[in-house]
Amino acid sequence: MTTPRGFNVRKERVEKPHQSVYAHPLVFRELRKIAASEEVKPQDLYREGLREVFRRRGLDFDALDRGEEV
Repeated sequence: MTTPRGFNVRKERVEKPHQSVYAHPLVFRELRKIAASEEVKPQDLYREGLREVFRRRGLDFDALDRGEEV
């Protein structure tokens, strides 16, 4: 199939399912401050926390995040 001239072609977006975390806005403000001071994104800190939770329970967060059964 050809795309008509002048039309943009987008790649299909594949997104991982996501969940929300509920906490007081002050928690998120402090998290953003920590992320800024460490020059990382808040998302990196969320993943760091999840990695630790799984590690304490003998599970490999990174393997699970790649879709591997553990």
